[in-house]
Amino acid sequence: MQSLRDAKQLLERLKIEEAVEFIGRNPHPRLWSLLAEVALLRMDIPTAEYAYDPELRKAEIFVHLGKIAEAENVYLEQDRRDLAIAMHKKTDEWLRVLRLTNSTQSASNDKARVEALVNVADYHRDRQRWKEAADHYELAKKLEDLMICYIHMDDFIGLENLAKQLPDNHPLLPTIAELFASSGLCEQSVQCFLRCGQVTNALHACIQLNNWDKAVALSRTHSLQDVNVLMGRYVEELNESSERSLAAVQLYRRAGRFLDGARIVYRMAEEERKKAAPCLRLKKMYILAALLIEEHHRNNKARLSNEDGGKDSKVCIRFFYREKKT
Repeated sequence: MQSLRDAKQLLERLKIEEAVEFIGRNPHPRLWSLLAEVALLRMDIPTAEYAYDPELRKAEIFVHLGKIAEAENVYLEQDRRDLAIAMHKKTDEWLRVLRLTNSTQSASNDKARVEALVNVADYHRDRQRWKEAADHYELAKKLEDLMICYIHMDDFIGLENLAKQLPDNHPLLPTIAELFASSGLCEQSVQCFLRCGQVTNALHACIQLNNWDKAVALSRTHSLQDVNVLMGRYVEELNESSERSLAAVQLYRRAGRFLDGARIVYRMAEEERKKAAPCLRLKKMYILAALLIEEHHRNNKARLSNEDGGKDSKVCIRFFYREKKT
C-alpha cells in the first residue's frame, strides 16, 4: 500500500520517468496498471506499452477483437483473475463473473460475487423466472427482492422462513405481516406484528380474520381494551339478522365468553317460542344454552383452553345449523 501511494504521488507530480524507475524497483501488477493508465491518458504510448505485460497486451487485443474466451484464458494464465472479472463486467457477462468469483475467496471477490448474484437475479426477474431469481437473491442476501419473488410465487412457506431469519424490528416484518393477513394466515401475521412491536395491528389482524380467541388472548396478554369494544360492534351487526345470530354465539364461544353466547341463545329461543316453533327445535336451543353455561363453569374451574373445551356445544351448533337448513 505504501508503494502504491508513493507511485500515485510521483504520477500526480507529473514525474512519469521517476514513477517508471520506482515501479521497476517495486514491481506489482497494480502499480504497472496504474502507470499504464496514466501514460495512456497523457498519450504517452511508448510508456504505456512498456507498462503493459506482453501477454496482457495480447489479452487486450483479444478483447478488442471480441474474442472474450481467449482473453480470459490469457488473463488466468497470467494470474490476473481480477482483469478477467473486470472484462466480463464490461460485457455484462455476469454468469462468467459469478463462475470466476466462486472459485476463489477474497474480500474483493466477495464484493464482485454479490454484484454478480444481484445482476443474474435481476436478469431472471426481468424474464419472470421467479424461482431462479429468488435463489440468487437469497445468496446475495437481498431480502427485499427475495420477498418480492416469494410474493409472485405465492410461496408463503418461503415468506415464513424469511420472516424467521429477520431480526426483531426489521423494516420488512410489517410488510410480511400484512401479506400474511391479506392471505388469511392469522398466526404468522400476528407473530410478525408482535416482533416489530405492533400489537394493535396484530389485534386488528385477528379481528379481520375472525380469529377472536387469538384476539382475546392478545388483549389479555398486552392489556388491550379495544377487543371487547370491537367484538360488541361486530355482534350487534350479527344480531341484526336472526339468521346470523348463531354466528354471534360462535364468536362469543371462541372468545371464551360462554355466558354472553348463552344469553343470545336464550333470546333466540324465546323469539322462536313466540312463533310457535317445533318443540324439538326449541329443545335443541335450550340444550345449547345449557351446554354453554356448563362450559363456562368447567372453564372457570379447570382453566381449560378453548381448543380442549367446548366439544359438546360445538356439536350442538352443527346440528342446529343442519336443523335450520331443513
